[in-house]
Amino acid sequence: MSWSSACAAIFCRCTIAVVLFASPLVAQDAPPPNEDGPPPKNWTEQVEQSATLIDIYPDLGAETPVDRVNAYKWSNTARGQVLGDRLCLLYVHQGRPVASCKVYPTGRSIVHTFVTMTDQPIVALQSKLAVWTPPSAELKWTPLDDFAAPHATAAGRSVQMRAIAREFRGEIGAGEARRQKSSPQLRLLPQPIYRYDLSEAQPDGVIDGAVFAYTAEGGNPELLLMVEALDQEGTLSWRSAFNRRSIAETKGFYRDAEVWKVDFLPASALSSTGPLYKLDLPAVEPRTRN
Repeated sequence: MSWSSACAAIFCRCTIAVVLFASPLVAQDAPPPNEDGPPPKNWTEQVEQSATLIDIYPDLGAETPVDRVNAYKWSNTARGQVLGDRLCLLYVHQGRPVASCKVYPTGRSIVHTFVTMTDQPIVALQSKLAVWTPPSAELKWTPLDDFAAPHATAAGRSVQMRAIAREFRGEIGAGEARRQKSSPQLRLLPQPIYRYDLSEAQPDGVIDGAVFAYTAEGGNPELLLMVEALDQEGTLSWRSAFNRRSIAETKGFYRDAEVWKVDFLPASALSSTGPLYKLDLPAVEPRTRN
């Protein structure tokens, strides 16, 4: 046998030995599957189910809740670990928004943060128990007399409302931990997250409207803007109002002039009888599927 043939034979025997003895060790060291443990939570499904647990009513005596609209969904990738999708809900009464709520997972619970959007009384119920009774929203409406009168058609007004929204911008300060060295940049979403659905004449003359959202890094909606078209005794006009979606100090600007501001609101000030409220709910049991 030649020297090269002998070396090849020795190499083959060594390779077979390594395979025979190493393979059982690899299999033995691998952790066994956790067949008896609970499956990982589907946090997107948890958020969607939790969002249905609370209803808002126009008053305590009302038998029917207002409509709940899943207006916007995002993942908030800026926070690193993404547990699942988050929801921005709008509660709508007679076609107009009366409250908003962000619903998101923490890994331990599902958080609901409510903000009122109306000067009318509303109440939030969970299992027929009142969990939030906010005061009237302190909306600061900005008249927009320098815009052309609302168009006669819904499509024409839609174009006008998007143009109006682009004239506004928002700035937001640090959050509850005040760790941010600079204010998050807010970006206006190009399309409204909700368009009013008005089938009846409104006492205040509103004939159309839309809700626009300004998002921070990761897609988190931190500021809302309502744009409304009015017909008051034959006089057509526009108005707008900001609505906060964060406890941080927030400012609203119209053509670079500050028209609205709210101060930093510590988490300890969030109350079940205040305009902003934070409610933690446990993760819900998975729905059974047939």
